[in-house]
Amino acid sequence: MQATTEPKTFTQVLTKVQTETIAKQPLDRWGSLNRFEFIPVEEGKRIVKTMLKPISDTDGQAPRIELPTLELSDFALGQLLQRADYPQKLLTKLPAKCVWVDVNILLQNLGEREALIRTINGNMARAILGSRYTPLDDADLYAIVAPYAEGAMVRWESIGELSSHISVSWPDTDEKGLQRGIHIANSEVGLRAVTIQAILYSQHCNNILPALGGDDNYYTRKNPFSNGKAHDLKGAQKAEKVTGWRFIHTGDKGRLENFVRDAIEDSKTQYEGLLARYNAGLQKQVDGIATIEEFGKKQDLNQAQLRSVLEAYAQDYNPTVTGVANAFTRAAQHQEDSEDRFHMQAVGSEVLRVYLN
Repeated sequence: MQATTEPKTFTQVLTKVQTETIAKQPLDRWGSLNRFEFIPVEEGKRIVKTMLKPISDTDGQAPRIELPTLELSDFALGQLLQRADYPQKLLTKLPAKCVWVDVNILLQNLGEREALIRTINGNMARAILGSRYTPLDDADLYAIVAPYAEGAMVRWESIGELSSHISVSWPDTDEKGLQRGIHIANSEVGLRAVTIQAILYSQHCNNILPALGGDDNYYTRKNPFSNGKAHDLKGAQKAEKVTGWRFIHTGDKGRLENFVRDAIEDSKTQYEGLLARYNAGLQKQVDGIATIEEFGKKQDLNQAQLRSVLEAYAQDYNPTVTGVANAFTRAAQHQEDSEDRFHMQAVGSEVLRVYLN
């Protein structure tokens, strides 16, 4: 995971992402999963890696698609086993031979066999997705966003194997240290839909407050490949405005440019409302510690995360709704995992939503 808060232009990030994409040599292949053999590799009675090997037809001919034997990333393995309805925990409990038999039988009896296999570096399968999934790499998305991000500065950037996050703000919109901005999230491996949402960026403390709210279940949806962490998948069925703009990875890529333009234009309106809510929160007193503990529990923060929020609150003591929201967004900056940071920033906005509705 590459994460930074060093100010730079959006074009600089685009250039870096394009260069890294070329180096990874991404290649997408479509095929039927029953035309592959699943191979668990065991060392010392422990499965250390897994592979997919193309199967020849019964007449000795090569399979419909020519593929080398592919090594599965941990994420792709999780996706494959979910398709096969095989519990991943069994890989640590059963001998490799048993796993080999079970998974290959299941692959031969899949209801939906066709898949998109996203590979990098020649033979690394980083994702196994549905055949109707439309790939959208960060380099392609950012190239579409770039003309609309003119004059913006990058405030947070995190480009990882599973998801990417980038927040930008426009310095010329500054009002008492608070700037209009947008946050763009994507996943090249099917973790989330493309998301563009308005943010409020604080130049004083680098806090990022997203314009979220309106759905009590928004933060509790679970992704099956995220080790139980909460991720935002709401509204991923189509391009729509719910608490941000989301564009699912299916259908015509040509719709994406209109989606980007509309989302960024809408962020200008969202900024006014977010700024008004932020200022209103400064006038409403609350029990800061009790409120932090309440929202920390409700939004499944672990003990270390909750402690970091309490420490942030103590450092900048402000017993108001906005003060509590700032504690969450300030603590978010210290999260190593970008999804955890994204979630904690959203919890800060949730505090404002609940108390100021």
